[in-house]
Amino acid sequence: MYLVSYITIQSFEACRSIPVFQQDCHGNKKKVLSYVGDKGDAWRESCTKVHSQPNDFNLLIEGVRGDGYLGDIAIDDIELSADVSCSCRAADDPCDFEKDTCSWVQDTTDNFDWTLNSGSTPSLDTGPNGDHTTGTGHYLFVEGSSPQRSGYQAKLLSPVLNPGQQYCLDYWYNMNGANMGTLDVYTQVSTSTV
Repeated sequence: MYLVSYITIQSFEACRSIPVFQQDCHGNKKKVLSYVGDKGDAWRESCTKVHSQPNDFNLLIEGVRGDGYLGDIAIDDIELSADVSCSCRAADDPCDFEKDTCSWVQDTTDNFDWTLNSGSTPSLDTGPNGDHTTGTGHYLFVEGSSPQRSGYQAKLLSPVLNPGQQYCLDYWYNMNGANMGTLDVYTQVSTSTV
């Protein structure tokens, strides 16, 4: 068995946020971090400490579609390091999605997949206008338009991580749109190897 981590985005009428959770093998979640509100068309850095787990585990980044089509969520420049200080910094070799997904894979237990994109997202007034790295490169995003429905999830799974080791997940995110969903990170036991 393996442990999996998730990043989820949820939509709230009065308060929109990006909570980050840690989840044990029994499905119990512990909130680690939360961002509140529509962030507009800006890339923002997030550093999240991932505590050691007793078994091999993965991180799962989960984007959840909000209440309407105006709410795309994007991620770029992901770095997963065995860094106990977990301080935001310029990553040495982040996954910038220019060549591939750097051993991160689409999970098969979701409703749709993260989409590789460059430039603006297809829906007006949502998502970034370009990637974080250069402005002209690639990033992954969750599309809020049809055929996605409220609550639909897209999950991205990290490579297997070592038990007993703390990690730092350093990434850039963009949450732009009036009907923002949620972006969460969890850990949980996985039933497959990646």
